[in-house]
Amino acid sequence: MSTTNLDHHDLSEALAGGLMRESVMERIWLIDQFELPIFDRCARDTTGNRYYEWTIDELGAATGPATPNAKVDGADVTTDESSIGTREGAHCQIMTKLVIVSHRANNANSIGRQGSLSYQVMRAQQRLRRDIEAHFMSDVAAVKGTDSVAGVTAGVFSWIKTNTVFGATGSDGGFNTTTLVTDAPTAGTKAALDESEIRDVAQNVYEEGGSTDCLIGNPTIIRALSEYLFTSSARVATQTNYKQGEGKDQSSTAYGAVTVFVTDFGQVLKLIPNRLMPVSAGGAAESHLLFLDPRGVRCAMLQGFQTRPLARTGLAEKRLVSADLALAVTNEKMQGAIRDLDDTAAVIA
Repeated sequence: MSTTNLDHHDLSEALAGGLMRESVMERIWLIDQFELPIFDRCARDTTGNRYYEWTIDELGAATGPATPNAKVDGADVTTDESSIGTREGAHCQIMTKLVIVSHRANNANSIGRQGSLSYQVMRAQQRLRRDIEAHFMSDVAAVKGTDSVAGVTAGVFSWIKTNTVFGATGSDGGFNTTTLVTDAPTAGTKAALDESEIRDVAQNVYEEGGSTDCLIGNPTIIRALSEYLFTSSARVATQTNYKQGEGKDQSSTAYGAVTVFVTDFGQVLKLIPNRLMPVSAGGAAESHLLFLDPRGVRCAMLQGFQTRPLARTGLAEKRLVSADLALAVTNEKMQGAIRDLDDTAAVIA
């Protein structure tokens, strides 16, 4: 104790635990409010089966001047030019989060009601959506579920096999019409992102009828691409200042990043970093870049997001948060991918 007075330190050090009341803000600061770039862009659909199917039909190549579409007046037409589509499908996956909160924790006056059942259920729902985003952005293969094997829906990079660039020794995955599952791609040797690859894939997607509106990659790749676009090697992007207001109150904003990449084919690609993109099958510091046309991607729900109470077996409440869904890339030719990227390497021309 102070020799001259009773001070704050004396009260804090009193036995046992001190005599000062704690001052804690009644608010929880959530540091993981992440966007869900692919899940939020997927159209929603419902399915009445664990295997969600669709058909794909193509017009085929147009008849060119070498063999013009020309017929003699009155001639008989004998060639059948009708066509049928191919059938593909995506397997549903059950994903869950379990919450168990004791009666005492639920009733106690915890900071921000963090110990309450409702708060924990809300956070479990958010965690489940993050799991879905990470899975959708992966190169995981599909698994056909059985009574002893959990079904797995394929990640977006497993679907794409037409407009792709990948490392040496790598190969594409894609839907297998024999096994009726989507195979994972084979990881190749990682390499630096090349600007010409972006232009090549964008052109391929355009020629296949797609209209990419965004490039999705992990933050490292998106930053590397943005930084490259400010270099003399790139054909685009110059630093600009934007003045706000007039007179003495005006301010300037220095733009140090590129957020949009316009292709030669009218595609306006928004550069979107995704914090939840998993490491690729190739290993550490290896990732992919997705060219997304949302029109060809759907999230099919066999069971939407639900929270169910489980049987009470003691002094605690149990809640199961779950969803049963599939990622359906209904037209993979509208999408594009650059795989096996070295996260540690600078972008090259």
